[in-house]
Amino acid sequence: MVEGNVLFITGAARGIGFDIAKAFSEAGAKVVLSDLSQQAIVLDGGYTAQ
Repeated sequence: MVEGNVLFITGAARGIGFDIAKAFSEAGAKVVLSDLSQQAIVLDGGYTAQ
C-alpha cells in the first residue's frame, strides 16, 4: 500500500512522529524525517541527518 511512496514526517525525532516514520519505513515507504532537533534524530534513531 505505501511501498514506493515517499513520506515527509514532521516532529519525527521522538514519540509518535518517530514511531509513525519507523512503521512506514518498515512497510516499504521512503521516509524523510523532519524535526527542530536534528541531533535527537541522530542520537535516538541512529539515523544520518542532513
